[in-house]
Amino acid sequence: MGLTPNQRKEKNHKKAYTRLNKGEFGEGITPSDRNNLPETNAQLFIGTGGNIKVTLSGGNIVTFKNISSGTYLSGIYVDKVHSTGTTVSDIIAIY
Repeated sequence: MGLTPNQRKEKNHKKAYTRLNKGEFGEGITPSDRNNLPETNAQLFIGTGGNIKVTLSGGNIVTFKNISSGTYLSGIYVDKVHSTGTTVSDIIAIY
């Protein structure tokens, strides 16, 4: 039987800076200015292109502009996708 979301979050929190993202699971996400992603240290797949404003796992807030549809943001670890400043859609967080 798999881990619960809380168990995965605790596991990822403990390993956030000691492992690379393995792509063990993923989920569609909705950008939010208030809430972090359900899991930390996510990489993102962008289905429909545009701009994306994120909080990186290290705490910096950055905006990536003109991201093409079908882009996998490999090597960029994200804790939050902001709704303000984000125009991309069909976002999948991969953990």
